[in-house]
Amino acid sequence: MLSRNVALLVGEDDLPKATRPKPLALTKDELQTLLDEAKTPTSRSKKRRYLSSHPWFYPAVSFAAYIGCRRGEILALRWNDVHFDAKSVTMERSVTETLRFKAPKNDRSRTISISETLCSILHTHKATQAKERLFAGAGYKDGDLVVAHGNGEPINPWNFGRAVRD
Repeated sequence: MLSRNVALLVGEDDLPKATRPKPLALTKDELQTLLDEAKTPTSRSKKRRYLSSHPWFYPAVSFAAYIGCRRGEILALRWNDVHFDAKSVTMERSVTETLRFKAPKNDRSRTISISETLCSILHTHKATQAKERLFAGAGYKDGDLVVAHGNGEPINPWNFGRAVRD
């Protein structure tokens, strides 16, 4: 038994300093490799039905690469937030790992310009998603999500992040 709290003897100079991880940015070549791999998944990915083999994966990775938004914001984006004529998107919400929608991190929506290349990727994806919607029929859960599973359900941000890292 101790008669006093010995932890109080530790001075502030004795405490270990927490180190913040350095943010990493991909080089142009690394980014191109990531986009190429997202666009053409491996046969192993397709066979095992990894997230990287789903039709929504390449548009989501492209969106992250071109815009730099948070993964929850990308996965919560709705088609009515995409303005093809103005070449812009409005980020108004985010999705959590419990698949609940909430306001973005700073509680402020923002409009971001998008490139012609990203517009083209999103147009192609919208057509693909329309085919999935027809195939799913009444089982499709239409939340107007740009990035969704084949049945319309939202993607878990943690799973998306893991699929990009893998």
